[in-house]
Amino acid sequence: MNAKLKKIEDRINAIPVWKKTTIAFCITLGIDFLSLAASVLLARYIRWLFVDYPNAEILFEWNVSLFVERLWLYGAFILILLLVFTAKGHYTRRRMPIMLFNEIFLMVLIVGVADFASAYLLQKAFPRLWVALTWGMAPFILLFGRYVSIAILKRMRCWKLPVLFFGDLNGLDIVKNLIRNEQFSGYYLAESFLKTNGKSYLNPKNEYQTVNLRDFGHLKIRHNLRVLICFSKEKEHEQQDVAVEALRHGHQVMLLPSYFQLPIFHSNIEPIFGEHYLLMRMQNALDNWFYKKIKRLFDLIMASILLILTMPILVLAAIWIRSVSKGPALFRQKRIGLNGENFPCLKLRTMEVGAHQTLVRWKKNAPETWAEYEKNNFKLDRDPRLIKGAHFLRKYSIDELPQLLNVVKGDMSMVGPRPLLPREIKSYGVNFEHYTRTIPGITGLWQVNGRSHTTFTKRAELDSWYIQNWSVWLDIIITLKTFKIVVLGLGERH
Repeated sequence: MNAKLKKIEDRINAIPVWKKTTIAFCITLGIDFLSLAASVLLARYIRWLFVDYPNAEILFEWNVSLFVERLWLYGAFILILLLVFTAKGHYTRRRMPIMLFNEIFLMVLIVGVADFASAYLLQKAFPRLWVALTWGMAPFILLFGRYVSIAILKRMRCWKLPVLFFGDLNGLDIVKNLIRNEQFSGYYLAESFLKTNGKSYLNPKNEYQTVNLRDFGHLKIRHNLRVLICFSKEKEHEQQDVAVEALRHGHQVMLLPSYFQLPIFHSNIEPIFGEHYLLMRMQNALDNWFYKKIKRLFDLIMASILLILTMPILVLAAIWIRSVSKGPALFRQKRIGLNGENFPCLKLRTMEVGAHQTLVRWKKNAPETWAEYEKNNFKLDRDPRLIKGAHFLRKYSIDELPQLLNVVKGDMSMVGPRPLLPREIKSYGVNFEHYTRTIPGITGLWQVNGRSHTTFTKRAELDSWYIQNWSVWLDIIITLKTFKIVVLGLGERH
C-alpha cells in the first residue's frame, strides 16, 4: 500500500499549484488595478467631452493642484478596494466574475459614497461629475477586467486548480457534472478517493484499489490542496469524518451537502456558541415585500428599454406574418399567473389559424405524434402547423417580444418561471404551489439551462429553485445569459 500511496504523492506533488496561484494572483490584481485606473481616466475624458470640449488644453492642464489631489485620493480609494478584494479571496479562489458582481458593486458603492462624503465634510472643491462617473463605471469595468483575467490565465494554463475528491460513486457523478458548470470551471479532479461498501481508491484509469481514510489523511503532500467532499444523500453523515481528517492536515475543504427544495441564496448561517450545530434561517426570497418591489422596478426599467429598442423588429415581424398567413399577427393565449389567476399572454403568431383543432385531432387520431409532443415538453421538432419563417422567429425569440407589454402591465416579469398553460398544471406537480406565488417571466432558469431540450420535470425544479433563491444579481445573470442564447439561437426546437 505504501508504494501505491507514494505514486499518488509523487503525482500530486508534481502539480505546480503555487506557481498557478501566484501567477493568477498577480495577473488578476494587476488587471483590477488597471480597470480602476481606466475608470478614472475614462470618466475624466467623458467629463471633458461634456463640459470642457473642445478646449484640449483643459484636458491635460485642468486645475493642476486639484487634479493632483484627485489622483492621490483615487489612489487611496483604489488601494482600499484592492485590499478588501484580496481579503475576500477574489484573487485566490476560482469563482466566476458574475457571481462576485454583488460584492464588487457594493464595495465600489461604499467607496464612492465615502469619496463624496469626505469631500463635503472637509469642504473640499471637487469635480462631482468626474467622481460620479468614476465610481459609476468602475463595477462594470472591473467585471469586464475579471473576464479578461480569466481568458489570459486560461491561455497560460494557470486558471484550473487541482482538487482531491473524496466520496462515493454517486457523489463522484455529481462532482463530474458540477465540474462542467461555469462556477466550477476553475477546478479539475487531480485524484478521486472512493468509499463504497468497503474502502477503495479509484485512479484515473478506473482501477479499484484498497485505501482507508487514515491513509488518505496522511498523504505527504508538500502544498495545501482543496479537498472536495460529496457523498450521496444516504451517506452524507460520512462527510464530517473526511472533512475533519483533511482539515487536520492543512487542506482546504469544499463540502457539497444537498439542500434540495430549500432556499439557500438568502439563508443565514449562525454558529451556536459552545454547540456542534449550525442555525440556518431560511425564507423564500419572493415572499419578502421589499424584494418584490425591487423586482418590479427592475422589470419596468428593462421592459421599457427593450420595447423602444425592439419596436422596429416587432413591426417588421408582424408585417411578415400577415403577408405569409391569413389571420392576426398577434396571438393571445390564456396562461396561469400570480395566485393561479388567468391572464392573456401575448405572442406573435407562428402557427396557422386553427392549430388548436389540429392538436385535438392528434390526441384522438395520432397517439404516437401526441406522445412525442408531450415527451418533448409540449413541442415537436418539425411541427407541420408552423407558418413560413416561424422557425426563425422562434429560434431568436422574436415571437416573445409582445410579452414586454405583459411586463409593463404587470402580468409578467422579465425573469421568472415560464407562464403555464392550464393543461400543464398536472405535469408541474408539487412545485405548482411555488409557481402561483410569483409572477411568471419572459425568460428564466429553464431557458438558460437547455431551453426546449429540458424535460418538463427539470423545468419545474429549476423554476422552483429560482422562486426560492431570487436575487437582483440572479436576474441580471439570467438576463445576460438569455441575450447570449437569443443572439446565437441556441436550444430552440426547429
